[in-house]
Amino acid sequence: MKYSAKFYLEKRKGANRNIPINLNFTYDGKRLDYYTGKRCDLDQWNGEKVVLKKKSVLANGQSASDFNSDLNQISVVISDLLKK
Repeated sequence: MKYSAKFYLEKRKGANRNIPINLNFTYDGKRLDYYTGKRCDLDQWNGEKVVLKKKSVLANGQSASDFNSDLNQISVVISDLLKK
């Protein structure tokens, strides 16, 4: 089955710090928006690549590579679930 999973920053008027990252998941014509439990600042987010910018460090001390790995794990789990 065909599906789509895309990460995006939640749109908040005037907000540029500590913004929630959501997952937009589409499957079989149905759409679900899901909060990933991750947050970052607007200037740390690379919207073109849909990842945290390299060399960014979050307020909680997490590195960009660890953060992006967490988002990737969400994508892998979705892919594994839909293979069955």
